[in-house]
Amino acid sequence: MTSWGLSTQSEDFSPVKSEPGCKWDGDQMGLALQKNAEESVASYQQSGSWERYDKKTIGGRSAAIANEPGTVGQGSCTVLVDAGGGVAIYMVDGTRRDSVDACAEAEKIANQTASRLPE
Repeated sequence: MTSWGLSTQSEDFSPVKSEPGCKWDGDQMGLALQKNAEESVASYQQSGSWERYDKKTIGGRSAAIANEPGTVGQGSCTVLVDAGGGVAIYMVDGTRRDSVDACAEAEKIANQTASRLPE
């Protein structure tokens, strides 16, 4: 992750109790990884709380590239990947919006790790 300028030390990151995780901060972007054991890519889509929700396959699994309302083009993006009876959540936040394509970076990270997630 140092290739993305991220710290090698993570911090706890669980703003929602049902989504425990950790985050790493860097000069140009931050990355958070979380797990929700009660949801799936399909159930997140049904919540209807997304401005953008593009379903795809990542690492041979059902996945989606998603933006919360008001975050399209704002340096923030979420990738959801079905894993281990729930969903893995990859969130990238570009601290300098013009320097990071948050969705491309989140998808790149998910592509490199999703196949190793539990079934």
